[in-house]
Amino acid sequence: MIRVFGREPGSDYSPVPGPGVGYMPQELALFPDFTIKETLRYFGQLYRMSPKDIKARTKFLITLLHLPEKNRLVSQLSVNNWFITNSSGGQQRRVSLASALVHHPPLLILDEPTVGVDPVLRKAIWEHLDALCKDDGLTVIITTHYIEEARTAETVGLMRFGRLLVQDNPDNLLRHHDLPTLEAVFLKLCQLDSAQVPEITNTDAMRYNAPEGSITISTIENEKKNIRNLNSNEDNKDINENIETSGKTEENNNKPKGNLLVPSMPSTFKDVSANATPSSLTPRMSFSEKSSDGPSAQVNIPSGKRKAFDIHRVYALFVKNIIRLKRNVPILLFYFFLPSIQIALFCICIGQDPKNIPVAIYNAEDPPGLSAEYLSFVNKDIVVQVPYPSLEEARQAVVDGKAWAALHFSHNYSYALNQRRVLAGLADNDTIESSNIKLYLDMSNQVIGFVLLRSFFLAFQTFAQDYLSLLGYNPATVTLPITIEKVIYGNLHPSMTEFMAPGVIILIAYYATTALTALSLVLERKDGLLERSLVAGVNSIEFLASHIMTQTLVLTIQEIFMLITTFWIFGVPSQGPMIWVFSLTFFQGVAGVMFGLFISSLCADEVSAAMLGMGSFFPTIMLGGIFWPIQSMPDWMASFASFLPQTLPVESMRFILSRGWDVTYIEVVLGFVATWGWILLYLVAAAFIFKKYT
Repeated sequence: MIRVFGREPGSDYSPVPGPGVGYMPQELALFPDFTIKETLRYFGQLYRMSPKDIKARTKFLITLLHLPEKNRLVSQLSVNNWFITNSSGGQQRRVSLASALVHHPPLLILDEPTVGVDPVLRKAIWEHLDALCKDDGLTVIITTHYIEEARTAETVGLMRFGRLLVQDNPDNLLRHHDLPTLEAVFLKLCQLDSAQVPEITNTDAMRYNAPEGSITISTIENEKKNIRNLNSNEDNKDINENIETSGKTEENNNKPKGNLLVPSMPSTFKDVSANATPSSLTPRMSFSEKSSDGPSAQVNIPSGKRKAFDIHRVYALFVKNIIRLKRNVPILLFYFFLPSIQIALFCICIGQDPKNIPVAIYNAEDPPGLSAEYLSFVNKDIVVQVPYPSLEEARQAVVDGKAWAALHFSHNYSYALNQRRVLAGLADNDTIESSNIKLYLDMSNQVIGFVLLRSFFLAFQTFAQDYLSLLGYNPATVTLPITIEKVIYGNLHPSMTEFMAPGVIILIAYYATTALTALSLVLERKDGLLERSLVAGVNSIEFLASHIMTQTLVLTIQEIFMLITTFWIFGVPSQGPMIWVFSLTFFQGVAGVMFGLFISSLCADEVSAAMLGMGSFFPTIMLGGIFWPIQSMPDWMASFASFLPQTLPVESMRFILSRGWDVTYIEVVLGFVATWGWILLYLVAAAFIFKKYT
């Protein structure tokens, strides 16, 4: 069992992860759109430092690390400027180091902190770290490829292929091998390791004992003796018990590797738990800087029970999200108005009748009589009449794609139509045939074909009524013997826009927030920013809560603009209370946020997130009843579709808009219940996966 400050990391009273450790990863893990001041303030707030302490610490670290002005963006530090010209990104690494030092932790874990830093500043950083160890009792664990800079460490471990070759004081290593540099020592050890010397390769660790002038192999029994000599207090019982247990296991299994070995350290090894002063008053990190007025204070180990949910950390994460959003104003405005733009494009382009459809006309009647009268009643906004001299040419125009239909009138159309009226049921087939208008349709486009059919039928009905009126007959005799009374819901001439609008509103609200949420979280996770926040003590619930708060704020603004565009600018009819329209749309947006969290918990990169999002988008369109009624599906498919996130909410929205229903109707309530159910399901799944990841 690994213990830090006497406690297992992650346990209720352990300060690790949290204010007990400062962590600098190998990658930058910085927010490029933050200033230096905002970066340090963010990490300081995560550690619950006061604004006064953050300000003082920021000023000190900027001076120590030779950082430029505090309002400089981190992304601007990667270019050559007045301060650094020898290595791109060196200043960014210094900001990363400052973020690890901002709360003056008792334990520092630094992964190659001096990469890309000039030699003068590298020396200053090492001197500061050495002073922190000597004066304040810090423990600093550093990994580096610059072997020689480890000369200042009290203990150095040399590793190869993930195996520890040696661990000892640097001076002891140099004296033992009689070599001038640690790099030469490392090279010699690598050569010995490659030669597979039996005495070395059969052990898990080895230690150099300078006074004896020989390599000593660390065995279970030797380690137990060494640790008992070094650790006589009560705090080391767990370590001794672990070693004894490992020794018994090793003896039983007779395996040369896998031992739990704790190499004995030189007497100069600094134990932070012995030098630091525990604090029982507050879980916050306390620190003070060295000054000419007196010595620096000891580092305090944070104490107190770990909070499962800390509102201060959530606030810091929320402010961080807001800063990232507002840093790029054009993109932020695009996010705000994207749903409005999409709904505007829908209202303009989708659901309206086709316009200016070319139709080939061959009128064999000479001179034109009733045929010309009929053509005058055809809707000219929909149909563009193109005359042709022969039936063959008119039909060929349809074949060649120049027209969507061909209309043919016989040479005696007016006479035959009048005879058909007079003779009624006694008219012969020739008369009926000559009085018919022959229509040749291109039905490759069903929408255009049906619009033309409707236009020609309505035109003939209007023409016939007008003709009978001129003759003194009752025009109602030519209407269908079906009386359509006042409609209960909707109107007699609905458009497809009215049918599809509820589904489109729900769809846009859902996926507009999904894309933003998933992308922001995946990028933060990919760049190591999530990992760094987790080391600072943030847990998965706090992380999710901060993003839910941020995306809910964005969602609210999006919904207001979208609904204004839909109902006030384009006048989509709504018979129901607007409060229920907004509520259902808002909760669908929240469901989209949760789906984005779920996607980001599963995907490690933005490409996978985009593929998963697109993979769910098309089934939603096809099965959600958005563009076509689910009643047209097979029964088993309709039953399956009803469990999708948008199907029942779309139906509920349709009932609200077209029927004026509210939550007193169970059909409307089901839409809200389905939405809340998916919100809860996505949230629990995302929290579980993030918890497992963290």
